[in-house]
Amino acid sequence: MKKILRWFLIFAFVFSLVIGAFAVKFSDTLFQEGNPLPIIKGIIQLQLEDVTYVPINKENTRFIAVHKADSETEEEDSFPEAILYMGNKGWAFDKQKGNELHFTKENKTTIVKTVMYTSDYYIFDVAPE
Repeated sequence: MKKILRWFLIFAFVFSLVIGAFAVKFSDTLFQEGNPLPIIKGIIQLQLEDVTYVPINKENTRFIAVHKADSETEEEDSFPEAILYMGNKGWAFDKQKGNELHFTKENKTTIVKTVMYTSDYYIFDVAPE
């Protein structure tokens, strides 16, 4: 029994070292947007479910989506999931300035800010209505 316990403790220690090394190596990427757990959960949902974007906060004002990198893509197609989300809310896409998407609805305008999380995923922030 002691032999099994010793091997289990060795395995747990080595596993902890590997996880710790991984966290230190990628800490800049993992923690760039604060707590990485909701973002990791969102990435898993994007991979396993048939969804285009996933909310990553309780207020449903912050979303993560897959970035489809294409050098021939026009600028307004850079963030189609954010444009689709705002279109579903009744907003019309107006223009893109850098990482900001401008939308209009009646006489109102709003801005959706986007940030690349990794080369494969981006986060977009929607102002609450």
